[in-house]
Amino acid sequence: DFIGIDAYFPLSSEKHPTLATLQKGWKSHLNELENFAGKHQKPILFTEIGYRSVDFATDKPWESHEEKPENLGLQADAYQAFFNEVWPKKWLAGAFAWKWFLQQPKRQFHRDSFSPQFKPAETVLQNAFGQP
Repeated sequence: DFIGIDAYFPLSSEKHPTLATLQKGWKSHLNELENFAGKHQKPILFTEIGYRSVDFATDKPWESHEEKPENLGLQADAYQAFFNEVWPKKWLAGAFAWKWFLQQPKRQFHRDSFSPQFKPAETVLQNAFGQP
């Protein structure tokens, strides 16, 4: 039994914050998440976690329709910050990355800014989950 949470937490309002800034952005959410898991005596499963590959992607990560310039590095850094700061926590049961397609030509992935596929963020996910 798990607590399911969509993990679209704001981490920074900067255009392209550093990895250190993104990791610091997670720290403001960790105590609340840990306390919530402890109160209910259940681990938390992030039923969705995702970042768009655009500028300002970590300001309001739930937003999906506003057009912004592409920023592949920020998407990768945002996932890396998650794995650095949150992944090792004992209260975390796991996470599902949003948005993954089973069958879609490679050329179409850049049309969906949330998908990490065929972008640097995919390598971050592969490394974290132990798949080469």
